[in-house]
Amino acid sequence: MFDIFKLIVLLILIILLLWMWLSRPKPTPPIVEAPSPTAQPAPTATATEIPATDTPIPVPTDTPAPTATIAPTDTPVPTEPAPAAPPTLSLPENAVAGTVTLSGTGEPGSTVEIVLDGKSLGTVTVGADGTWQFPADIPAAGDFSLAARTLAADGSVLAESESQTLAVAAPAPEGQAYIVQANDWLSKLADKFYGDPFAYDAIVTATNEMAATDDSFTVIDNPDLIEIGQKLWIPPAP
Repeated sequence: MFDIFKLIVLLILIILLLWMWLSRPKPTPPIVEAPSPTAQPAPTATATEIPATDTPIPVPTDTPAPTATIAPTDTPVPTEPAPAAPPTLSLPENAVAGTVTLSGTGEPGSTVEIVLDGKSLGTVTVGADGTWQFPADIPAAGDFSLAARTLAADGSVLAESESQTLAVAAPAPEGQAYIVQANDWLSKLADKFYGDPFAYDAIVTATNEMAATDDSFTVIDNPDLIEIGQKLWIPPAP
């Protein structure tokens, strides 16, 4: 028992000694100063001798500044205005001699001239909506060439539509058709419609004119002879 106690004390002493040895301060290594560099003398500038010569030294003269050259600019070439669009022309169907209403389109505010067979019928101003109408006076029946022109302020033609052919029919004659009945004769019909039995020549003339264009009428060759069922034309009172 005593030996064990001694052994423990010995171990404690060994541990203390070991701890003290490990905890001792370590020596600081000496600081060695680096030798300072030796100052070198600055090089002395040696003046270079310029040998004297008899050649004169050129003195710079004033050189004139270069003159700026202005490149020619392109002169704008005036462009021609775009050609005016031609007006349009609309022809009515089943036109009858008399006042025929023509219509079309054009540049708003422009002046349109109506030409019939190469002759001017008149002018009209195109409305703000781009349309126009013109009452053309065509008194006779037939086929006519029509065109519309846009006019400048000086009356020259700016544009023209294509020519179109207008077929104009003769107006229907005034009067009425009549079918001959039994016991009819022309003087009786003249007295019935005109109050004058001697005015039958008007019925004969009108019926023969209608027969020239309408086969349903029969030409009256003899005013004293008409047949039942024959178609006559009774014009207004002469």
